[in-house]
Amino acid sequence: MEFSFDLRLTEVGLIITVVVVVVVVVVVVVVVVGCVVIFTIEQRHIGKIVVVVVVVVVVVVVVVVVVVVVVVVVVVAVVVVEVVVVVFVVIVVVVVAVAVLVVVMVKVAVVVVVVAVVVVFRHSIIKSKKIQILSNSFSLSFPPSHFLSPSIS
Repeated sequence: MEFSFDLRLTEVGLIITVVVVVVVVVVVVVVVVGCVVIFTIEQRHIGKIVVVVVVVVVVVVVVVVVVVVVVVVVVVAVVVVEVVVVVFVVIVVVVVAVAVLVVVMVKVAVVVVVVAVVVVFRHSIIKSKKIQILSNSFSLSFPPSHFLSPSIS
């Protein structure tokens, strides 16, 4: 049985690596920006934000390490050892594992974005209500009515 997949497998490995790294970078940027937005508005949630950032960073490190190790293993196995069957099993297992990790990271990013949007929206509503209340109280108390109507003494 003669297999000549070595070039295609390395290309597929590199493409998968690039796609995963791009997704990971985008997710990290989204999570960090979302956490910064949330922290600037809701400063009491700093503990939760730190936990989310730490979890995302750990997942990112794990994903990147797994992808790099798998690409190296696949390239070495295909090019040097030519163990094609083992390589296919490794590729399938790793692609599934990386896909699951990437899905989890994207879910975390979506949650952070939703929370950030809700926090910003809530903050803007509270701010507009405060301004409205201040303007109402200002218009009620100023100018005082006794300045407007002359008093006859």
